[in-house]
Amino acid sequence: MKHDKALITISGLSELFENANIPAISDLTSQIMPGRVTGLVGPDGAGKTTLLRLISGLLRPTEGKLDVCGYDPVKDPSAVHRVVAYMPQRFGLYDDLSVLENLNLYADLRSVTGTQRAASFERLLGFTALSPFTDRLAAVSYTHLTLPTIYSV
Repeated sequence: MKHDKALITISGLSELFENANIPAISDLTSQIMPGRVTGLVGPDGAGKTTLLRLISGLLRPTEGKLDVCGYDPVKDPSAVHRVVAYMPQRFGLYDDLSVLENLNLYADLRSVTGTQRAASFERLLGFTALSPFTDRLAAVSYTHLTLPTIYSV
């Protein structure tokens, strides 16, 4: 079966972080087609991680548009979250935030609210045995976790 429609369409995408001298991504236009292997290659600071975060709806672009499986990550990030998974290469918690603050941050980024948020927190804190440590900084609590546990969120 031949697939003509792009999974991801990137149009004039730019991302300039506050206080940055140069953009992380500048006027990128491309398509990612189904049935092909697509790689992002470049040195540190080339914008690879920024692009993945934009595609997955975790960042809003400074300029340009994205279409991810028919969804706009800016207008409908929840729909994108249902079809895209993003697993960072490095440990994904902020050391200077508590365990609970990290959970709230990631729940906010993924648009998890209300009873779904409470149920997710209960499940994750129980699974990781971190319930007694929600006020501890993540850097201190990290010794209680393993990477597969962290990325099960």
